[in-house]
Amino acid sequence: MKGVRRVFEIALSCGGARVGVLTSPQGRSVTTPSLLPVATYGVVKTLTPEEVGRMGFEGFIVNSFLIRLLEPLGGREVDLHKYLNWEGVIFSDSGGFQLIRKGFLIKKGEDGLLMRSPFDGREVVITPEWVVESSRRLKADFGMVLDDCPPYPWREEEVLSSTKRTLKWAEAALSCPQGETELLGIVQGGGNKELRRRCSRRLVEMGYNGVGIGGLSIGEPKEVTFQMVKATTDSLPEGVLRYLMGVGEPLDILKAVAMGVDLFDSTYPARGGRHGTYLTPTGKVNLSSKDFRGVEEPIYEGCSCPVCKRYSRDFLYHLKRGREMLLYRLGTLHNLHFMGRFMEAVRSAIQEGEFASLVEGRVGWGTVRELMERFSR
Repeated sequence: MKGVRRVFEIALSCGGARVGVLTSPQGRSVTTPSLLPVATYGVVKTLTPEEVGRMGFEGFIVNSFLIRLLEPLGGREVDLHKYLNWEGVIFSDSGGFQLIRKGFLIKKGEDGLLMRSPFDGREVVITPEWVVESSRRLKADFGMVLDDCPPYPWREEEVLSSTKRTLKWAEAALSCPQGETELLGIVQGGGNKELRRRCSRRLVEMGYNGVGIGGLSIGEPKEVTFQMVKATTDSLPEGVLRYLMGVGEPLDILKAVAMGVDLFDSTYPARGGRHGTYLTPTGKVNLSSKDFRGVEEPIYEGCSCPVCKRYSRDFLYHLKRGREMLLYRLGTLHNLHFMGRFMEAVRSAIQEGEFASLVEGRVGWGTVRELMERFSR
């Protein structure tokens, strides 16, 4: 059983939404609600850690499973903060999500997973202990424990066994030396509300101060996603961090924050930017000849990101036609800048007591625009 040290403090609430501070054993903190950009190998593709920090992000999430398999870093114990010259918070993901991706999982057992390395094809045994050790080796602030994510479409028997296995592994993780890494449990349960409630409560009983809501946004209808989120948040004590994993679209974040979710991670903003889907307060804009060719305006008039301040839509279309790598970087810069300001506006609206009335009964791009116009500095 873990100690009673509090790592998450709620500062204030507005309806179901909360503003809080998550503090790691190493003294680094994140103000929530917050989005963690995905930095699989320690960096967000095309950006430096310093640039990520300048856009208002206090933390990001790496994949300790993939980092440990990647030579030469994988064979060493290294303080990833110093290695990356990053002063913010680092979360490490266990790699459990990889088991539903093609080519990774060889065999699943009660004590762990037999996985295939994507780098050299060798077989690797992944256990709860191996995952905790991987996070500790990197001196991550927060480490996600190994979980068993059932693929969608969900099958009742498989969901039940995966939830039992997830809880067994969560308990095993707590018996491992953690160093200065705070472990967070993960809730599974597929599309079964009661199973997710039971999983949530059991993780809290074990002593976890925060839990990831896992196994969602993997192909199920959005309505089902948020039914499972609500079932989970309603079953957790107020002081436990709620972290919705793999979700990062603005409208989804607004819905989840209203349900009491504190933390998010997603590849969506950066990946979308690299592939020409740009986020604005009025919706998504796709890089196409119709909307960009010959257009001298920026992606969004009034956006303060370095891309919109310097470059036109026509220039971005030119980069696309020339297949220039710079296009990927500029798209990532714009979208992460947008998401940094968006999350800042979400926190400000909660702090000023306006968030609940703003999102009540209506969550659309008009809500995003009003939110950012009123609360983004």
